[in-house]
Amino acid sequence: MSEAGLNKKILESLIHAGCFDSLACKRKELMFNLERAIDWVAAKLDHESSRQQSLFDTDDETVFPPLVMESCEEYGRQEMLDFEKSLLGFYFTGHPMDDFKTLWERSSTLDLSHPERASQDREYILVAMLTEFREVITRTGKKMAFGLLEDYAGSIEIVLFPDTLEQLREQLAVDRVYCLKGSFDASRGKPCLQVKELLDPASLREKSYRELHVRMESPVEAGNYEERNLTTLRDLIYSIPGQCSLYFHIPLQGRRKEALLRAGAHITCSALERDLENLRSHPLVNDVWRD
Repeated sequence: MSEAGLNKKILESLIHAGCFDSLACKRKELMFNLERAIDWVAAKLDHESSRQQSLFDTDDETVFPPLVMESCEEYGRQEMLDFEKSLLGFYFTGHPMDDFKTLWERSSTLDLSHPERASQDREYILVAMLTEFREVITRTGKKMAFGLLEDYAGSIEIVLFPDTLEQLREQLAVDRVYCLKGSFDASRGKPCLQVKELLDPASLREKSYRELHVRMESPVEAGNYEERNLTTLRDLIYSIPGQCSLYFHIPLQGRRKEALLRAGAHITCSALERDLENLRSHPLVNDVWRD
């Protein structure tokens, strides 16, 4: 590479756009070492030039040292995607919605591929990315906002009236994914969602689970399931009611397989992490997971 090719701004843009990902180096690591790499290339060019000038000097056996990169942590996923969008105009290695896909599948109650099926004034939950956002001043001098939400299925306009905007303004930013609740409105012909509140993704994710699976210890290791332990397990399960159907995985003696039993439909359990930890600590329980 010639010195003419060592334009720092161009190299920064290429790194942030992922053009050097094939080098198996982190993008932030390349940025962190960029100044050092440019200086190294310049020094190597000088070294090669001096060697050419002393081509017939048999005493020159110096070897130019290799570039040593200092390691550092990678950019966060969202930061990497932001760089790609700003430089390329589109997301290249992923999409901000990808980390929320399961939550979107389980929790979104408004189908943006068919918004005409939604009911007027009914409240819906939507997991989607805010792609547009603008504030306007009403006739009374207050501010309200309009925007556009997009998910894997489609898009819909949103409206935030003054009181809601005042509460949520600082939490909203374009190209970020939100879990929100709002009422559907198509009274003016074009479907829109009147935003009421933002929801906590972690809490919504816990509520989105439908099944709770409990793998039991083997009967031999658990002392043949003493009545006292079975009673305390039953009481523990009854103490954490929720929305999840309950499934037991019971090891079969002398076999590698296990029996899968579903508890009665009247028994449903919480999917909160603290409740799962309580279940895991029970002597009859080997593991607990959500699905």
